[in-house]
Amino acid sequence: NTVKILKYNQVIATFDLDASYDNIYYFQVDSNGDAWFSKNDSNGSIIKKFETSSETTTDYIFTENLGSVKRIVSAPNGAMWFVRSNGLIYYDGSTFTTYPAVNYSELSALFFAFSNK
Repeated sequence: NTVKILKYNQVIATFDLDASYDNIYYFQVDSNGDAWFSKNDSNGSIIKKFETSSETTTDYIFTENLGSVKRIVSAPNGAMWFVRSNGLIYYDGSTFTTYPAVNYSELSALFFAFSNK
């Protein structure tokens, strides 16, 4: 699984991702043009961000088990939503916040909708 990141029609980075990134829902580009990847890990999940301006990669590791990756959603305000089968991870541009489904029953319909895709 090779992903090429382009900027101004030029390849600026190539990622050879392992098979755990085999679903298009595990990848999203934000409003700044940065690429986000997410995958399950034996201890939780890993979110990877590639910043196109600095051409650097940052890994964020979450040990809280929120289930499998269902979708990554880029919000118009630059925020990112990482939808998991048992919760959400929200990034506001500087801080990550987790929303486990067990603590937010009002979001259960959202988790259910994405879990069945």
